[in-house]
Amino acid sequence: MKLKGSKNRLKELSCKMCGKAFMGKKADMKWCSKSCSDKNYYIHNKEKVTKSNNKWRKEHYEKYRESDRKWRRNYQKSEAFKEKRRLRDFARYSLREQILARDNHKCVICGSSENLELHHKNYSRDLKDVITICKGCHNKEHSEVR
Repeated sequence: MKLKGSKNRLKELSCKMCGKAFMGKKADMKWCSKSCSDKNYYIHNKEKVTKSNNKWRKEHYEKYRESDRKWRRNYQKSEAFKEKRRLRDFARYSLREQILARDNHKCVICGSSENLELHHKNYSRDLKDVITICKGCHNKEHSEVR
């Protein structure tokens, strides 16, 4: 279809990559977008593109690795990160306190109230799976499992 009165004389063409219809000036236009053109180039030049990408990675790896490290260091100093960590630690602490209170701050195996730790019986996410035991009993539990 040609538009009358237009200097450009656009024609309706079909993209060789995705099949989408598009309007173009020249009959030899093959792709509807830069994206389709790039996909076509990659398909026909995989080895060349891969070699070029690997070379670029080798040359720039350290630079981007260092910038990522700087970003992480700065983020870990940020208030948002500190707040997130504080909330996570608070939640962990409060769960620990709930389990200790449930078990009366005593080892469920020997009744000791010193060196208490939490032990997952089956490593499920259920709080009923977690018990309070002393360090000695905890070591015995793990030596029996092995």
